[in-house]
Amino acid sequence: MASLCEKTPFISLLLLVFMFSLAGIPPTAGFIAKFYIFMSLIKAKYVWVALIAILFAVIGAYPYLRVLKVVYMDKQEFEFKFKYDFTFLIPVCITVFLIIIIGIYPKPWTDIIYKTMYFYITSLFYPY
Repeated sequence: MASLCEKTPFISLLLLVFMFSLAGIPPTAGFIAKFYIFMSLIKAKYVWVALIAILFAVIGAYPYLRVLKVVYMDKQEFEFKFKYDFTFLIPVCITVFLIIIIGIYPKPWTDIIYKTMYFYITSLFYPY
């Protein structure tokens, strides 16, 4: 029997991008998020915490990459009929597009986040 990626190649590709983002592999938004966390720890002089966090991030990537191994390399043990409506692909494709765009060019997105956080923090401490 064929692997899952041979049955549904496009959905498998979308899953690949999602799993790479969760694992923190560049160029995805997940990598940018982990990178900012690690750099913040290093700037705050918590280098040893950053090293431990990097170690756990590498260890934590294993389950995500294992899913990809099953999807792309393992053969199916049983046959199944997979039917889906193509309308669900629209939001999923938009999300994958944003994951990649944020991973490649994060500056406008981080600026929006900084401005939003500044607004909320200042309104929290200075409500008037």
